[in-house]
Amino acid sequence: MVFNGGVDQPIRLLPGVEWSVYDQHIVALGAVAPIDRAVYGRDTRAMLGLFAALHRQGAIGLASLSEYWRQHWGDLDGFVAAGADGFEIVNCAPRGISFPAAARARVLRLAEAHDLLVVGASDNHGWGKVTCVWNLSSPSAHGYRSNRVIARPIALAQGEWPPWTAAYTQPWLMFAGLSWSERSSWLTWILVILIYRAVPRRAGDPPGIGILARSLSLKILRLRRPPPPPPTD
Repeated sequence: MVFNGGVDQPIRLLPGVEWSVYDQHIVALGAVAPIDRAVYGRDTRAMLGLFAALHRQGAIGLASLSEYWRQHWGDLDGFVAAGADGFEIVNCAPRGISFPAAARARVLRLAEAHDLLVVGASDNHGWGKVTCVWNLSSPSAHGYRSNRVIARPIALAQGEWPPWTAAYTQPWLMFAGLSWSERSSWLTWILVILIYRAVPRRAGDPPGIGILARSLSLKILRLRRPPPPPPTD
């Protein structure tokens, strides 16, 4: 059913912006004024000062680590000390999917210990431009328990493999994640399609399942038909 009614009170969108400063993406949630990125792009210390600037404007700042963790992996405690309000732990961009599971677990432990927010970002400009993560937020909670990140298991499992292997690891991970009944169904349909494609057609015959059924019926009749008697002299 398609909703075609009016909306008296439209949903208010949360304002936000993302800045790239010194090999780091920082997401600001809230109404903030433009910044001079050069001030926060000189070095790590200058970049971490952006969190305090956001707090002075009443906004919160999140550090994106699932795509840029290589540059500042040794600065996690510095992010916390500088006032980071949380971390982005899942990112659906091709590079973000390669975030190792052990590294994500470390960030989760750090966020839980300091009651910091954790979020996921669709960043859907990768394969198929589809998202692999969703956020379930609770307005009554605070900090670490205020948001639940729901991610596709296949995307998380890809983090154990190099990004360039996704062309063959993703189908394998999907197949490995199926139940035995689902695997049997997939294999059965693949077999049916392969047999259908292999059946020779007579000239002028349109494609269709009827050709496959007719061909199989003829083969069965040939198998059941008794062999002809040997010729007599």
